[in-house]
Amino acid sequence: METRNGPNDSDVSGAQLVGRFVLLLLCVFLFLALCPVLSFHRDEVEMVRGGLPLDPLFRKNLFGTLGVTVAWGLLLTFGLAVYPALLFLFIAALRRSFWRTGVIRAEWAYYVSFPLFCFGVAMLLGIWPKMLPELTTLLNLHDMPGGVVGLSLCGEKGLLTYLLNDTGSGILAGLFICVSLLIVWYYDWRGAFGEKLERMMEGGDITAPPREEPSFPPPQNTTVSRPAEEQLEIPFPTNVPPGDLPVPEDCSASNFQLPPLSLLEEDRNRSVSGADAQEIEENKRRLQYTLDQFNVPAHVRDVVSGPQVTMYKIQTEPGLRLNSLTRLEREFTAQLEVKSLVIQAPIPGESMVGIQIPNRHCAKVSVRSLMEDETWRNAREDIPLLLGRNILGKSLLLDLAKAPHLLVAGTTNSGKSVCMNLLIMSLLFRFRPDQLRLIMVDPKFVEFAPYANLPHLLMPVINSAEQVSLALRWAIQEMNHRLSLFQRVLAKNLKEYNSHPAGQNSSVLDDAGTPLPDRMPYIVIFIDELADLMLNAKKEIDPCISNLAAKSRATGIHLVLATQRPDVKVITGTIKANFPSRIALKCATQTDSMTVLGTKGAEVLLGNGDLLLMAPAVSNVQERMQGGWVSTEEIKHVVAYLASQARQELRDLQAVKVDDGTEGGNASHGAGGNDLDDPEEQLIQEAIDIILRDKQPSISYIQRRLNIGYNRAAGIMEELEERGVVGPMPSSGKRKILIQSKEELM
Repeated sequence: METRNGPNDSDVSGAQLVGRFVLLLLCVFLFLALCPVLSFHRDEVEMVRGGLPLDPLFRKNLFGTLGVTVAWGLLLTFGLAVYPALLFLFIAALRRSFWRTGVIRAEWAYYVSFPLFCFGVAMLLGIWPKMLPELTTLLNLHDMPGGVVGLSLCGEKGLLTYLLNDTGSGILAGLFICVSLLIVWYYDWRGAFGEKLERMMEGGDITAPPREEPSFPPPQNTTVSRPAEEQLEIPFPTNVPPGDLPVPEDCSASNFQLPPLSLLEEDRNRSVSGADAQEIEENKRRLQYTLDQFNVPAHVRDVVSGPQVTMYKIQTEPGLRLNSLTRLEREFTAQLEVKSLVIQAPIPGESMVGIQIPNRHCAKVSVRSLMEDETWRNAREDIPLLLGRNILGKSLLLDLAKAPHLLVAGTTNSGKSVCMNLLIMSLLFRFRPDQLRLIMVDPKFVEFAPYANLPHLLMPVINSAEQVSLALRWAIQEMNHRLSLFQRVLAKNLKEYNSHPAGQNSSVLDDAGTPLPDRMPYIVIFIDELADLMLNAKKEIDPCISNLAAKSRATGIHLVLATQRPDVKVITGTIKANFPSRIALKCATQTDSMTVLGTKGAEVLLGNGDLLLMAPAVSNVQERMQGGWVSTEEIKHVVAYLASQARQELRDLQAVKVDDGTEGGNASHGAGGNDLDDPEEQLIQEAIDIILRDKQPSISYIQRRLNIGYNRAAGIMEELEERGVVGPMPSSGKRKILIQSKEELM
């Protein structure tokens, strides 16, 4: 059975709609044939059989011999249960023919519910054979109001009466009726009245419209909207050292409300599949035709339809090599008249081959439909991130706490920015500002601009490479500070630290004699267009990202990086090693796909949110899915709602300059004022020690002594030349050593 947001029934084909009208006419036919007042008479059965003289004036069944035969057959089988069952079926047919809003596409359980209901009523009538004696006499059903079914199952000598007695038989019959009613409620009526009933039970206003333009009071102490060009001039507030994250004064668990779903646009067409039955049958026929044309012993067995792609499962004959199918990729593409398709040979965990074919129309996956899904409602992940729906129509989540960092890559218009917005919205609907803080880096000035007034922000949205470097250095200081606090209270990670009973952490003092915070929030750093930042300030940014990626998981600091140019200069080996969870949207080339995923496939994606997920914490198999859609208006409504409840507490990036420079900061520093917590800086310092000790300023010697690659050793030597440790490489001989000790660099 589908989840609540199962396949919507509003996009049924014409043939299906005609079938429902036929069912409606059948209900009318049966009602008129069975009506004892207007049409049916018991003596007509004997007239048809020849037991009574035929009297044309006496025969009054509106449908003649056919009506009499059908009516008597149903009455004899189910008795009086035919009438409520017929009414039940008639209401369902009306609902699906003329008012399909909120209806879920029917499956086998839906069709089984109607005979199940009829059996349940017949069984109840069989338990009480003397019920409605006038009606049973009129219809010639003496002492068997439940017909043959009721008599044989629950009569005096019935099977269930023998096994369960009247009490057990009645309970079973009632169970049949209740189950059938619940099934029909789920498929036909829950979409229309379910949300109103839930709001009524929660004390909400059931008459509230599903979509309103929210009107909120102006946020307190928030920045005024400015053109993108002026964002760099936003003043930073007071100096706040790392490790002391203040909670907004008006933000607490008691008075801060998470955003309601009514702020999001309602998805009136909740169809999980973008392909209709006619399109699926046509593709199956063309696939089978191609297989037969090339004498491939295989058959299309099953179909799984998703929002943008439908997978056709093909069963091969024993002994067939799978490359017999993969080599037909061009033939399949031409026969199906599509731009591209993907062949999975085999489907992971199955003995079949899957062919993923784009749908003619893509079904929209809205953020509201994802958040109304039971998968999101029942999520138990520490930091759940919504991603979208897979080919099966199932909502998928990623736990950022286990990821522990996420890389998003894709070309322009592939859906990368929308994907980032969906990740951010997932956090805003789950965490208060005292539970989660955000750092947003937006070199393009426009992607994260709608979040400028968000109370979850640790600092204003960052737009310059210099500020990115400062923000990342602050995050490194915060990471190291948290690790020192964990050591004091014997906690291994942030979750364990926050799970301590209230007051336990604050009873411990740090080096300055200050009580430790009782709770600390998660910190998530979103960086858009990483390639632009690496182009302008790779030496400053790359080491910081590497340091955070390697050590920040336990401290609750996580990175989400996005880039539209996924080459090896941007996604370095260190980043790939510490970012096992990656999202690949449509890539320009197969090389880009290999860089992001380690395999091809992203270059044939369709764009517009079509993506591949590689997340070892979720599965060892790459998952294809359709990302969720978030509009700018939805973001504005959510941010305005949150900003109206709490003021921003932004920190001063100049504090990082103090700790990173020459005025006696708190961080550890090496030669030239560089951070020794940086792994790259540690290598540089070791190289300086080796050169001063062994007097061998050559790339090959540094490579052997540090056990690193030649290119990395050459980069270190260039850095030492810039710092004045060694001279330039002469045309002959070796470099000169320009210093006698490291103190000369201070």
